[in-house]
Amino acid sequence: MVMAGELDALRKGAASKRKAEEEAGRNACMPVKKPRLGNVGTELKLMKERAEKKRQKDKTTDMEKERYAGARLELRDAVQVVDTLMRSATEAENQNATLETMLLKSEARHIKDTNDMFDEWLAYNQTKRMEVDRIHQDHAIETKSRDAKIEALKMKAKRFKGRFEKEKQKVRVRDERWAQEQDLTDRKIRELQDMAVDIDELPELNYDADESEEEEESESDCKVEPEKAEEEEEVKEVKRGKGGAKARASDARRAGE
Repeated sequence: MVMAGELDALRKGAASKRKAEEEAGRNACMPVKKPRLGNVGTELKLMKERAEKKRQKDKTTDMEKERYAGARLELRDAVQVVDTLMRSATEAENQNATLETMLLKSEARHIKDTNDMFDEWLAYNQTKRMEVDRIHQDHAIETKSRDAKIEALKMKAKRFKGRFEKEKQKVRVRDERWAQEQDLTDRKIRELQDMAVDIDELPELNYDADESEEEEESESDCKVEPEKAEEEEEVKEVKRGKGGAKARASDARRAGE
């Protein structure tokens, strides 16, 4: 229940507020704001909203005047105070609603920004994952190519090794054959040298025979002449045989070398 002192205070406050509003209404000079060319639609929308609010306010003021017209002064001031309080509550509620709307918009914007950032992060991770997969694929292809080259080199090395073993076997067989031929040649050379030594000993024997024949010649001149001729022919044949043996031995040495 409102006390008398409080009612007087409310009356005085309402009267002073009404007087101030009337003074402000008489002395108000609203500047005309030129709309920017880039936001003509937005400016028109704001102007319509302001005009609608002013219309509602004027309508409310007219309704209050009608309510206050037939009432007494005390009741009119009390009703005006109540209307002022209700108007303040309505304005506070509207402000709260506006703030709540702004908060909701800010939260929605923040959520949208967060979602956009998360989408960008996912796209970035997807791009990096694709790059990593591509690097792994390139590495796998390079490794496979390198392994194939290594296998090819191994097969080539095996072929060269087999060819080398074959050539080595051929060289071994050829060396053995050459050693056998060398031994055979040396053996033939030794045989020819032995034959040459035997042939070299023949002139000494022939020389002893000649001396005995000369002694016999002194005894009988008749028998010496035919025997001497035969001996000379034999010596010539032996010398010819000795020269042929030496030639064959030299040929064998050249063949061995």
